[in-house]
Amino acid sequence: MTSSPGKGSEFVVNMPCKVSENPRQFEPMEELQGLRALVADDNTDTCLSVCAMLRDIGMRPNWTNYGKEAIIRAKEAYEQKDKFHVYIIDWMMPDLNGIETVRRIRKVIGNEDPIIIMTAYDWSEIEAEAREAGVTGFCSKPLFMSELRNVLSKPFRIDVPEDEILLLPDDREGVKTLSEWSVLYNSVYGEVRFRVSPLSRLAIFV
Repeated sequence: MTSSPGKGSEFVVNMPCKVSENPRQFEPMEELQGLRALVADDNTDTCLSVCAMLRDIGMRPNWTNYGKEAIIRAKEAYEQKDKFHVYIIDWMMPDLNGIETVRRIRKVIGNEDPIIIMTAYDWSEIEAEAREAGVTGFCSKPLFMSELRNVLSKPFRIDVPEDEILLLPDDREGVKTLSEWSVLYNSVYGEVRFRVSPLSRLAIFV
């Protein structure tokens, strides 16, 4: 650690991690086969990554970089009777924030289909407002396959393997409200999750 008054502190943490020779292979989720999903995030790489995982699960994803466009697509799909069964919406988008996007989508589609807020920040401060707007659940960024499967399993009442459930941050009391940062390492899948507070800066070198 190095620290300078008025400049801040730098922390260096070395964490040796094994690379699995046999990466975990996830099975498609039969209950979600062929269902449509819409991803809205202003980061195109995030959209492509999440859509790739949704396709591996067996869904048919589309994506957009804008909250307002997500509302238009939701309305069009609903009117064409080819609705999206899942929405994954980024909390912080430049044209329209995630909560307001959810609120307007709910006015179009009602309360039946799950809408999930995706964020890199601590969501505890907005959870009550988000739930009131119609948010079904939350997931962290970067999003990993195990967390995506878990967050989708709840509204659709899908059974997932016990090891996938126990190692997820949503099921660990207090993790999402840490004031600084925490690291969760999943040795089964080789996933590393970093939670960073909005006021801190953390550089990671792999």
